[in-house]
Amino acid sequence: MIAGDPNCFSIQCEKVLPWNVDGNFWVNGIFHMYVDGVMLPGRLVEAELKTCLATYVNLDFSKLNDSVDFCAQDLFRIAHSPFLEESEFDCNFLDKSPGFLDLTCTAMGDNGCFVYFFNCGKYDRLIWTENDFEKINESIFPVNTVKDVLHSLCALWSFTN
Repeated sequence: MIAGDPNCFSIQCEKVLPWNVDGNFWVNGIFHMYVDGVMLPGRLVEAELKTCLATYVNLDFSKLNDSVDFCAQDLFRIAHSPFLEESEFDCNFLDKSPGFLDLTCTAMGDNGCFVYFFNCGKYDRLIWTENDFEKINESIFPVNTVKDVLHSLCALWSFTN
């Protein structure tokens, strides 16, 4: 099942029956995010879907302020700074300007792919990387594109329970 438009922004969750045992709590399958037609991560990701979807189900978009105007590379470094040993940016920036959400579920992070959503008021902005930071990418979408796709995951969430 895919929520959203893969040519814009979407999330794919597919339960793979042979990878599951009847009565087991865990739900195994395939998980991918698509940004501007690019599959993230760019290879088959076998994932536990309850864990992946839990990353997105309860995100609170209401507390986001408009993001400050930085280039994509600086925004990525700011958002990712708590996970780095050294950072040239003040980690307290996260508390001062909560204009972004971390959209990196475990299956993506384990595969070197990190995605951050920045609220820009008039549009949605995703800053993302794959292959462990080789290139920082930026994608711009109409306002509420990301929020609408993530909220539609509630329907996907029901098949994992």
